[in-house]
Amino acid sequence: VQYRIDYHESVDWSDQTWGILEEMRFEAGRWVASWDTSGTIGDGLHSIWVRAVDASGRIATATSEVQVRNVEYEEPVQLKPGAESFSFAVLGDNRPATTGEPQPEIFLQLLKDMNELDPDMVFNTGDVVYSGQYEEYVDYMRVASVLKKPTYIARGNHEVSIGKAGEENYRHFFDAPGFAYNSYYAFDYGNSHFVILNANIAGRWYSVDEPQLSWVRDDLEEHAGAEHIFVFIHQPIYPYAHGLENKTSEATLKGLMAQYGVEVVFAGHEHMCYVMEQDGVKSVITGGGGAPLDPQYPAEPLFFHFTWVEVTGPRVEISMVKPLVLEVTSPTEMAITSSESIHIQGRTQPYARLTVNGREANVNKAGRFSERVSLQKGSNQIEVVSEDPVSGERMIRTVQAVFKPQLSVSPFDTAYSDEKVLVKVLSGDLKIQGALVSFGESTAVTDDGGEAEILVPHVEEESEEVLLVQKEGYEDYVTLVTILPERGRRVGTMALIAVAIAVAVITVVFIAWKARSR
Repeated sequence: VQYRIDYHESVDWSDQTWGILEEMRFEAGRWVASWDTSGTIGDGLHSIWVRAVDASGRIATATSEVQVRNVEYEEPVQLKPGAESFSFAVLGDNRPATTGEPQPEIFLQLLKDMNELDPDMVFNTGDVVYSGQYEEYVDYMRVASVLKKPTYIARGNHEVSIGKAGEENYRHFFDAPGFAYNSYYAFDYGNSHFVILNANIAGRWYSVDEPQLSWVRDDLEEHAGAEHIFVFIHQPIYPYAHGLENKTSEATLKGLMAQYGVEVVFAGHEHMCYVMEQDGVKSVITGGGGAPLDPQYPAEPLFFHFTWVEVTGPRVEISMVKPLVLEVTSPTEMAITSSESIHIQGRTQPYARLTVNGREANVNKAGRFSERVSLQKGSNQIEVVSEDPVSGERMIRTVQAVFKPQLSVSPFDTAYSDEKVLVKVLSGDLKIQGALVSFGESTAVTDDGGEAEILVPHVEEESEEVLLVQKEGYEDYVTLVTILPERGRRVGTMALIAVAIAVAVITVVFIAWKARSR
């Protein structure tokens, strides 16, 4: 008997990439299991799947949900008392480019690289979904389950861009009923104090209101003795270009950060990377989590990344981790009939060297690329390679495209029974030799001029028959043709009618002549 946390039915049960997979044990007539949520899972709603397999291979499953809360808002929380050395990762703005899209592949790649560093905690500076729709959070939880680490989110404006419904969905996934709720909170971890602020309360976006300002002032005063204080917020208090719209609350927050010796303020919102220091407070904008990089900024701070922080006693070391990433947004398998070329599109690190089928392609400063590739008839394998020019690391993605050009046939929508018809087959301006033409029981193969003569099936009454043209490597041509009775029969019938009319006329004229002669 095994259990899984945050399992998604689209993956293999034994694939431990996603969520948690553990064995259960049999005790006192029950199957039981336990895990330390403070070290393996984020606050909020999580799914539990249990799977039992007997010796014959029969499988039984059961599912449930659990609400996890590591951080309580009514009482101070110390997650790892006495910890002097630990690490955590920070990223932000992983949302898709628009509504209806899944989480970006780049976000997943960053999480996997993050996992390899094995942080003690993860912080997300917000915009984890595009608009706050329920299905968007389901998809976020699916991808975020790869982390297996406690994750804390500073709410972004996109989480509540649909208003109250977005806030309710956010609370459904990241709150635990029965506990006091607050969208901003704080906790201790070892020798450090962590503060998560919310600049996107529904109806009061891009601002921190007075109740929250009062709370953070009291919280910082209470924890002024912490060796390190770290603050997380979505819109930057120290923006590069775009931050809080309420400049009064921005100025108040800056004053509090400096007054209480906050070590670092982490933010997102601006899709780039920017580090600065003001009044002794370091600010890190880490908005390269997978959402589109913003080309309004200079090229230098534009790259996909997460921030890595190591705390060792009194020392704090911060570094930017920008692993090689490659996301191909074109379908990886496709059938093409209408064009001899396709566009291969996607994103990679803006500084990477990209080739498509060995030919160097342009990557713009936001990491986007679009390369047109010519296709040969049949199966085409297109290889996209991104390479870090410094380390030489490479990532490869392949696209399979089957190109089957369309056939065209000299148009006719009607034919006569038992006639021979000349069919001409083309693809564009190319005459197609060797195409098989089928019409009823009649078949023929086109010559070097693309022509074939076929016999129209015999019919007694008007009917329809399928005309099928096939050639290996080309899309089949299929159409319905109306078949009329043979021309001879139609002409004979008309002749009989004409003779009958003529006889009738002659008869009338003869009778009239006879009457006059009397």
